[in-house]
Amino acid sequence: MCWTEASRRVNRIVAGHDFAEPLAPVLREITCHQLRFAHTGAGTGRPRALPAGASRKPKRPYAAKAPDPSRNMPSLAVGAGQCILTDPPRDLKRSVIFAVGWHVLPPLEVPNVYLAWHAAERRAEGQGWSAYTLRHVRKGLVAALAGRTPDEQVPYSELTQLASIKISADRVGAVLEDIGLLLDDRVDSLEATWNRRLEGVAPAIRADVNDWLRRLRDGGPRARPRSQRTIRHYIFHTEPILKQWSQDHDHLREMTAEEIRRTLDGLPAGYRRSFAHTALRSLFSFLHKNKRIFRNPTTGYKVRVADTKVFPLSQDDYRAAVAAAKTPAHRLALAFAAVHAIRPHDMRHMLMEHVDLSQRRLTVAGRIRPLDGIAYQALLEWLDYRRTRWPNTANPHLFVSMNTALDVRPVCPDYFGKPFRGLPAPLGRLRIDRHLEEALASGADPLHLALVFGLGDRAAVRYARAAREILESGPEPDA
Repeated sequence: MCWTEASRRVNRIVAGHDFAEPLAPVLREITCHQLRFAHTGAGTGRPRALPAGASRKPKRPYAAKAPDPSRNMPSLAVGAGQCILTDPPRDLKRSVIFAVGWHVLPPLEVPNVYLAWHAAERRAEGQGWSAYTLRHVRKGLVAALAGRTPDEQVPYSELTQLASIKISADRVGAVLEDIGLLLDDRVDSLEATWNRRLEGVAPAIRADVNDWLRRLRDGGPRARPRSQRTIRHYIFHTEPILKQWSQDHDHLREMTAEEIRRTLDGLPAGYRRSFAHTALRSLFSFLHKNKRIFRNPTTGYKVRVADTKVFPLSQDDYRAAVAAAKTPAHRLALAFAAVHAIRPHDMRHMLMEHVDLSQRRLTVAGRIRPLDGIAYQALLEWLDYRRTRWPNTANPHLFVSMNTALDVRPVCPDYFGKPFRGLPAPLGRLRIDRHLEEALASGADPLHLALVFGLGDRAAVRYARAAREILESGPEPDA
């Protein structure tokens, strides 16, 4: 029974005052609703009759009061929104043309744009945006929100069009996320990477590996998420092994301990075999814990990697590294690695509050270290350049770049290593040489190394053993 037929039946019952038949069975039979157009009768196409004395003259619209800038703007209530019949692609580049003349706040008839502009102002104050950046972000917000309902979310895939007209899609998306109007539909680059690398793997094996990689990325009830770098290493080392197994097997439960041992023994000895064993052990442990295999075939197999001999660097290696450091940031990173043996990861996350110029001290990973003359001069040079280049930045990190000066993120992992790539003495090798130098000066004492640099037991013993071998036999001559 449709809604029109049911309503006519109810009207007959009410008009005749016949309440013997209850309304509940009638309402239960309603299965659909009939659509009607505005200002028309129910399916007749005739204008709806007005009551006596009423006129069709529209009422005077209500005049909205001007907002009080001293009061806080209320947040936009995001509801279910209007159902979308069709979703045609939007051209935001053309929408920016209508936003060029908007140099003042939009009227209250556009509440989503009004709230987005206020959120952009708050973010600009907190992150040190210039007037030029704020103006372009406002244009991008108007282009993204034009023609949308107040609670309709904006897909991030549409914001990528703004990059071609020099408007940052990340900053516009961050403002939309602050007011709850961003629909993040970006494809995970890590998942796209492993889907591309796992092409050609058996379907059942690929399904198990996908679940394992997602658990590594997202974590679990008793497992913390792993870094993307670790997951990429696991994918790189297991890809050829899984493709080899897919030629003879359809599922990982068919693998035996003897076959896994034979596969690992066929790899080159060293860290490559060790990394592959670590990745396979993690994979089969996940499958065994989730009851997808009966027994973990990697149990009992151990890979031992011999310690690599470490020798001091030559003066030519240091000269090449110094010549490659052409910017104040890279010269400071070179001083931190060669003098204080600071990891690049710790450099990226070092804050301005960790530097004490008056006492000439530096806090690294919770340890206070005195600044030497070389690092102190490099630090003054970098701070002067940072103050001149980005005077209004609110980024709390010591190292900032052109991409991170207008937000609070650390620099990318490749920020320090790119100038020293391909050299015999990159930052990591300089850090190792600093540990070895301190071990030679202290008489190969591992406790001294652990106290000065905060090394673990195994790392301190390894450097002390290398220093003891050099003291007994002497360093190898330079090639």
